[in-house]
Amino acid sequence: MLYLNDRAREDPAVRWPDEPIARFWQGHIAFGPDPYPTLDEVRVTLPEYVGLWDAIVTDWRAMLMEVATTGPVARQHADFFDMPLLLTDEERRVRLVDH
Repeated sequence: MLYLNDRAREDPAVRWPDEPIARFWQGHIAFGPDPYPTLDEVRVTLPEYVGLWDAIVTDWRAMLMEVATTGPVARQHADFFDMPLLLTDEERRVRLVDH
């Protein structure tokens, strides 16, 4: 995440963690170029955005799972261990009917 704009926030614009940014609208928080905060740091420093941090974690985990369960390497791994890959809706229906 590069920045956060919260127009309802009354704090002056800053570059993480606390460097003022002149002539920028209030509620703007810029992250980077270095150091980018960790998720733990922003959760502690900006707890009012817990929903945003949770959504970022959810998206990140979904992306990791997609990479881990699709593509040629995942197929080779599944073939090697003879494990099913992600099933389509139709495959799921067929398996439910068969069992």
